[in-house]
Amino acid sequence: MRRRLLSVLAGLLLGVLSGLLWQFRFEHSAPAANLRIGSDARGWVLHSPEHFKIDRDTWTLAPPDRPAVASAEGLLPGLAKQRFLHVAMDAAWENVTRKDDRSWWSARVSLGGRQPDGTCSWPQDGDLINASGSRGWHRVECVFDLPPDIGEPRLFINNLAATGSLSVRRLTVTPVRERPWIPAATVILVLAWLVWTAILVGGKHGLPRQAAASLVFVAAGWFLVFPQMQFHPRPFPGGFLLGHEITALAASGSPATPLAPPQGQVEASPTPTASNPSPTPPESRSDHGMAKLFRKIDHDWRFAHIAAFCGVGLALFTLAGLRESWHLAVLLAGLSEVVPNLQLQAFHADDAVDLIANFAGLVLAAGLVLTAVKIRPHPARRES
Repeated sequence: MRRRLLSVLAGLLLGVLSGLLWQFRFEHSAPAANLRIGSDARGWVLHSPEHFKIDRDTWTLAPPDRPAVASAEGLLPGLAKQRFLHVAMDAAWENVTRKDDRSWWSARVSLGGRQPDGTCSWPQDGDLINASGSRGWHRVECVFDLPPDIGEPRLFINNLAATGSLSVRRLTVTPVRERPWIPAATVILVLAWLVWTAILVGGKHGLPRQAAASLVFVAAGWFLVFPQMQFHPRPFPGGFLLGHEITALAASGSPATPLAPPQGQVEASPTPTASNPSPTPPESRSDHGMAKLFRKIDHDWRFAHIAAFCGVGLALFTLAGLRESWHLAVLLAGLSEVVPNLQLQAFHADDAVDLIANFAGLVLAAGLVLTAVKIRPHPARRES
């Protein structure tokens, strides 16, 4: 009993450390862009301004009236070579309903890019807000991992929904980077999870299978609980801990001025704006090909959750035994929905369906393993 209690406490401690590592993952790397939501539209291009209500520091976008669409495009010159952008704002929406089952017909705040030819490009999962229903004022934030071909970044605030209004205020857009010590801390934490899992499942079935079961558990947690390949990481309640803000950067012995977009004006259509030089060197970027593949499978294949957790369950139950590892599998199935929704600060009906599908996959795996054990010939019978 004492050993089991110590194992639970050690698991809780590792969970807390994992959450802290996630919250401390990024830090400021450059001054914030001078893009604000206020009493004027400096830095913005507004479409159909008659659908906007501007009250001091708050903008409210009314639902569209075809063909007019309530839309604001915020210019972010000088950020094209950045990799990570932290975007945060306060938001509230009321009675938002989509026009159809397509997610973009909604009240949205998105990060996109404008190419030199004037066309827009949209990164996968590029939404800060994709609203439905009603919700009061709350803080939303994420870190966008910009693809290398995004062009000049722009922030878009749109109300394309069939009904309802979207209100926003207190916007900040800040270049960030991963802290230098994060990779080393991540390796240490992963090793600690491996040791904890190995101790928990025990060596009843041999050391190689014990080690393999630990690898399965940690790998599943890496992709399903703390989704490292998520395109735009979101914090837990309380926000990312980004450290001290940067107001100026030293460049060639002289201070650099904060990024500032040009003076904006209300126009019928946006006009491309030339980018200013980036104040910091560009970071290396990946093409996110594997992340896109996983998201496509999850989006397009109805039984993806059942198949994924059936596979995880089969691996754990076969390697470590059903009795020794069922609690780990259940923990993964629950946390894979709870943790991402804690980041999003929302839980929808679809997530409940996904949770049921996760457990269904584990039940299927347990049934297959038990069936295989029943039909496996007894050693004595095999000798005869």
